[in-house]
Amino acid sequence: MKNRVVRNARILLKTVFILTIAAIYATIFFSYPEMSNVGVVVTNMTIIIYATYRSFFSLRYNFSIYQFFYIFSLLFMGLAPLVQYKQSVQTVGGYNIADNTYILTNIVMLAVFVLIDFIYQHKHKRLAKKSTDTKEQVGSLARRFNIKDNLKLRMLLLGLSLVSLVYAFFINQNDLTGLFYRDIFIDRVEIEDNMTMILAGILRPLSIFAFIFYYKIGKSKLFKITLFILALVTCFPLALTRFLIGAYWIPVVITVYSSISKNKILGYLYTLGLLILFPIFEVFRALSIYLERGTLAGAFFEKVSDAFSSMAYDSYQSLAFVIQNNFVTLGQQLTGVLGLFIPRSLWPDKPIGSGFTISEQYNLDWDNISMNFFGEGYVNFGFIGVVLFAVLLAIAMRYLDHRYWTRVAKNGLLFPVVYLIILGIFAYIMRGDMIGSFTSTIGVIISATLVYFAIRIAKRVQG
Repeated sequence: MKNRVVRNARILLKTVFILTIAAIYATIFFSYPEMSNVGVVVTNMTIIIYATYRSFFSLRYNFSIYQFFYIFSLLFMGLAPLVQYKQSVQTVGGYNIADNTYILTNIVMLAVFVLIDFIYQHKHKRLAKKSTDTKEQVGSLARRFNIKDNLKLRMLLLGLSLVSLVYAFFINQNDLTGLFYRDIFIDRVEIEDNMTMILAGILRPLSIFAFIFYYKIGKSKLFKITLFILALVTCFPLALTRFLIGAYWIPVVITVYSSISKNKILGYLYTLGLLILFPIFEVFRALSIYLERGTLAGAFFEKVSDAFSSMAYDSYQSLAFVIQNNFVTLGQQLTGVLGLFIPRSLWPDKPIGSGFTISEQYNLDWDNISMNFFGEGYVNFGFIGVVLFAVLLAIAMRYLDHRYWTRVAKNGLLFPVVYLIILGIFAYIMRGDMIGSFTSTIGVIISATLVYFAIRIAKRVQG
């Protein structure tokens, strides 16, 4: 009976989502009817239908990076560009994208989908191993890893959380308000160099991972609450950049509410987050201005209703732009990613983000432009780069998803957390640019790894 209720609830949820997406599409389609090039509309509709099917109707796992890729594609590469086309919105520095480029970009994305699915769905003997869920594995993590929940462990995790808190105070110039909302009109410590960004990405989320790891292995409810409060103050969602919210808090939510792993609901919550919360969080970049004007509620509504036509959804047009202008650097931009750990002081000509690069190259009137993941492939090696990046992405998604779900991730310590970090920050990786997204991702993963190894060292001291 319970299974039937759950199944019926899923069917209802899917039906509501499909009707919602159809209503959104119809509303967009019948707006501005003069912009209705058949080729643009048909190829765009194909992207939306294909991405919707892969997002909600063709799921191998309860949630996955693969699913998040198609949810991103549905919103950023499907619905958003249709709004931008119908309303003649120019998100890339005021540059106009031609109808033929829309059609070509849509065809490129459909080809990417087919290629990714061919690789992701392909069975491989090494990936076909069954789950290793044995009685020995399903014991508590603390017992399996022989970690004692004692005073030394708690003081270690508390110390790491306090380091995180001190750093949060530092970057906010000791201003308490800066801990609770991100306002570009409040003085902050400038973070520009990649190495400084990595350091920032390592120190601030230490409290998040101290809480997550202790929640997995600890016994004291009071200490769990203490670590959670420190994590909340240090990494309060409204005080973070939008994509870091997912990297920090999706691992927390899935760790605490493990039932999410047993039901296929995370994809729906994630979609709602990108549709509603993602544009709303833009308000908190200038909260003081909205509060001063008394227009906060109106700003929330405006950001959600106009989200698809805003700069936040410029991922599609950044890809279309480099295709239309055949902007190829023959791997130069990739060297900036490979040289993340080389300070700019030692490498003055180190490449900047691809979005800033095209803005300078073409004298655009806006320079804070993202660069879609496949756009990065095109910037480096043209259409061959798009294919190469699609292949690498498919292989990475297949490996990560399979390892997480078939090796009983709930019984691990580090890898499940790293997987959930990638899951939470994946939209940033896809939206780009690659230098910024990879820098942030590496920093957060190093932070989790440091907490993990600190626990392992504490274990040896205990032993």
